[in-house]
Amino acid sequence: MPEELPEPLVPPEVDLRDFAFTPIFRGRLFGSSFHARASDAAWRAGVTLWLKSWDQVPAGTLPDDEIDLCRLAELGRDVKEWRKVEKEALWGWYKCSDGRLHHKTVAEGVTEAWERKKSQRDRTAAARAKKLSQRLLQGGGGGQSPPVTGPATRSVTEPETEPVTGSKGQGERQGQAIPTLSTSQNPATACQQISANELHRRLMRAANDHVVRGAGAEIVTPILTLMASGCDLERHILPTIERIVPSLKKPLGSWSAPFLTEEILALKASDAGRATPSPDEPRIDFPGGVSWPRSTVLASVRRWRDDPRSWPAILGFPPDDASCRVPADILAVVVDHTESVAPA
Repeated sequence: MPEELPEPLVPPEVDLRDFAFTPIFRGRLFGSSFHARASDAAWRAGVTLWLKSWDQVPAGTLPDDEIDLCRLAELGRDVKEWRKVEKEALWGWYKCSDGRLHHKTVAEGVTEAWERKKSQRDRTAAARAKKLSQRLLQGGGGGQSPPVTGPATRSVTEPETEPVTGSKGQGERQGQAIPTLSTSQNPATACQQISANELHRRLMRAANDHVVRGAGAEIVTPILTLMASGCDLERHILPTIERIVPSLKKPLGSWSAPFLTEEILALKASDAGRATPSPDEPRIDFPGGVSWPRSTVLASVRRWRDDPRSWPAILGFPPDDASCRVPADILAVVVDHTESVAPA
């Protein structure tokens, strides 16, 4: 019977790649058996792995792979040298049920940093809500509220065919419609309707070419798998890539990166929880001929509340800007977390 591996010390969603500070617990390091017993080469490799583990996902973990560890330890392709120092360099690391190596001391530091990062994110969200609340109280909410129209023929700029995130900058690409692949109707068929080369081109454009060239970029099977599972290329995959990948400190190594997959699936899940707009639902008009159902605008405001980078540039200025065209009653969602807003 195979030995049961322990539970991971760090949850899979912990990502500290944008957290520049890495603490060194000098008392624990210099008082450890690792410091007392490791050779000079093993000590350098071990400390290097400690530091580089913070840039892994989950943070504070290492891959259970000889070649990957050799490179992370700054030994290049010298696997023979890695094997000489491996036992000492990995002092305190052990494999968990997620298939990765964890270290108790490193996990403690990562957990503390993750909590600080989440607290900062919450404070930032609260500050955004306070700023918007003050603007609403002063009568500036929603700028000049755009008219709410009745049923209309679906616009080509509607989010069903053109969700554009705000990562490209406000105003850029507004009014442009990207041809739809109709992946939401039949994802399995859609996978057959687009060539690997075309899909690769679309992905690289969304990522602003911030992807490692070679097999990692060219192998699009992970994306096709997501499409076959029901993820829509236009609504879930491309917007997520456009929002996350260009801002990464290092180019994306593969389309199968777990954090990217999780973000795409999360967007799909939030989309699934939202009812499909009724043909009779009132719509809100925006500059440039954009007309979105009221419930869709409300959902966009909710997403912006949690992640400002998700605001669709096609809707113009975001909710915290005085020129925002979203009606004040919908913007109130950000202030009081109202879960339903009756049409005006």
